[in-house]
Order: sequence, then C-alpha cells, then structure tokens
Amino acid sequence: MITRRATLAGAVALAASGGAEAQAFPSKPLRFVIPFPAGGIVDVVGRSVGEKMSAQLGQPVIADNRPGGNAAIATDIVAKSPADGYTWLLATVSHVVTPHLQKVEYDPIGDFAGAAYLCNVPAIAVVPASSPFKTMADIIAKAKAEPGKLTYLSPGAGTSMHLNMEMVKVRTGAAIAPVPYRGLPPGMTDLLEGRLDFGLLPPVLATSHIRAGRLRALAVAANQRMKDVPDVPTFAEAGLADAVVES
Repeated sequence: MITRRATLAGAVALAASGGAEAQAFPSKPLRFVIPFPAGGIVDVVGRSVGEKMSAQLGQPVIADNRPGGNAAIATDIVAKSPADGYTWLLATVSHVVTPHLQKVEYDPIGDFAGAAYLCNVPAIAVVPASSPFKTMADIIAKAKAEPGKLTYLSPGAGTSMHLNMEMVKVRTGAAIAPVPYRGLPPGMTDLLEGRLDFGLLPPVLATSHIRAGRLRALAVAANQRMKDVPDVPTFAEAGLADAVVES
C-alpha cells in the first residue's frame, strides 16, 4: 500500500506522490531510478525487485542508474516526474540525509510516497589482503596515532558507509580520510590493489573477494554475526555497538 509517509531506515521503493491514472494500471513499462552505479547493493536489490514486479504486473520494469550528487540526481529526477506511479526511486538513508548536507530542489518527504520497505544490509569492514591490519582495533589504533593518513572507500557523503565511519570517529577518535567515488563499484580496484586502506562493503561486493583471499574481513557493521561470514566478529564484539548505522 502506498502511504504519504515514507519508511526510510533501509532501501525503500518510493514513487512520486499523486493520483493514479483512470486507465488500468500499469498500461506501460515502469521505471526504477537507482541513485548508485550498476553492480552495487542498491542496484542488485532494485533489479531483483523489478524482475518480481514485472512478472506480477505483466509490464517491463526498467532499471535506470543515475548515480551522483549523493543520490540527489536520481531523487530530483523522480521528484520532477509525473505522479502517475510509473517512476520509482530506490532510496537509502541518503534520501533523508543528503538534504541536510547540500541544497536540493525537492522535499524528501512531501514529494514522495513510501511504497515498501525492502531490506536492511549490514556492511562488512574490509582491508586489502596485503594490509597489516588484522582487527578493527589495529586500524583504529593506527588511525588515532596518525590522523588522516589512512583512507577508506566512500560512495559519497550521507551514505550509510560514510555515517558508519563518522560514528566510528566519534566513538573512538580514529580519523580515517574518505576518498569519494560515484558509488562503491568504481572504487573496488583501488581497494583491492591497496591504494585504499579500508572499506565498508555490502556482502554482494565483499564476500567473493574475502573467500578468494583478495580482501580480509575485520568486522560486520551489525550487532549480530552474518551467516555469509560467520567467523567475522560484529561491531558489537569489537566494542563499536553504538557505531552501527543501518541502511
């Protein structure tokens, strides 16, 4: 059911708010506007949901990746689209954070109608396999000793990864410098090859590299262990329970 109030703790499908067309719905393809690049977790979730919706509705659901602007580019496109139910936004925590970080031309609540809460995806804290860091305590100690020297892969200000790292900084005093990319996939090569020191990645990007020995998992940004990496401690076990930001 579409409501006027959006649930935004995790990935949420949002449509431009307004009335429905008089003719049978849907009578043409729907569009999912995705604020991040292809291959990332929001893209994977969006395409998976789109396939299910297409099968049920009998119309194609087109994935339209519009990364950039801390998700503001995609969000603005949807806000300015006809309020006919054919244009949807796959939103994350950035939907409500970005307007506090930069000027936007839309109302993140009033211009949208929440349709469904889709999922919550904890991130995995990783370092390149060649890294000397074995635990979160190791990297925090280094970051405190040499503030700003270490770097991490950032998909942009206001994302859950950025907020997680800011919470770690607040709780521990460890300053790790963000290196911004237009989403996580574009920065993966630099992380894998050791040009970045650290990353917080969704399982869809992290687990295959962890199993192949290209990345080392330090912790899961959650309060419970993840079945995909059951031997990896949680942020709670690493003393960072209050530094978890859900997305």
